[in-house]
Amino acid sequence: MMLRIGDFARRGRVSVKALHHYEAMGLLKPARVDPVTGYRFYEPSQLGVLHRLMVLRALGLPLEQIRTFLEEAPSPAVMRALLDERKAVLARRIDAERAQLAAVEARIRHLEDAHGPEYDVVVRDVPAAIVASLRRVVPDYAAIDHLFAEIAGALPGTARIAGHGAVWHHCAPERREIDCEAVVMLERPTRAPRSIKVYQLPACRAACVVHPSDEDAFAPACNAARMASSRQRFEIGGPMRERYFSSVGNNRFDLTEIQFPLQPAPGGVS
Repeated sequence: MMLRIGDFARRGRVSVKALHHYEAMGLLKPARVDPVTGYRFYEPSQLGVLHRLMVLRALGLPLEQIRTFLEEAPSPAVMRALLDERKAVLARRIDAERAQLAAVEARIRHLEDAHGPEYDVVVRDVPAAIVASLRRVVPDYAAIDHLFAEIAGALPGTARIAGHGAVWHHCAPERREIDCEAVVMLERPTRAPRSIKVYQLPACRAACVVHPSDEDAFAPACNAARMASSRQRFEIGGPMRERYFSSVGNNRFDLTEIQFPLQPAPGGVS
């Protein structure tokens, strides 16, 4: 028994408009189209395909990937790999939105108190992270993009990236000597060429401040973090770290979190 598109839509709990869209995208085509009237008919068995399509859409998978999985019926292992990648994308988005929220809240507080600090500094515990890193002395800060690209090209396809950051060991930009360690955060350890170091970046307590990723914001954000650490009887306990976020879902990092690792100052408290 064939089902007309309206009946099929009601049984599948979707709109007729959605079915037209899925047809246009090549995801779910009618079993038959009347050549005279243009009426579309579906087989009842296609409800199972529609259900799988809706489940994959609910997971936020792109339509191109959904088409592949509907056509090829992937194995559980392939499906697990896909879901792992989707999980990593969502985790990066959540981190970026948290950073963006912190920046918005700081800007609101600054507007409410014209004499208050422009950047809010939070002293918090930064968790340890598995990273793939590449450390070099580079002539300028922009060179970190090339280090990220080199790391990405060296990592195996199975590596799950959870974020991007840097450790700035020594900076002398006037002499074009910047000791930069680019770090790509991983969900789990992975094998990499000897040129790439995979290790656990240790946890630390840090003075953290989020700012827009531009040069004009960097200096005042750094100064705010240094002042906050001194007021709380801490002193800088290691090289400055940065964590980069993208609020638009790609590799254009538009938010940066500066992290100054801290240790108790002599006579201070932790």
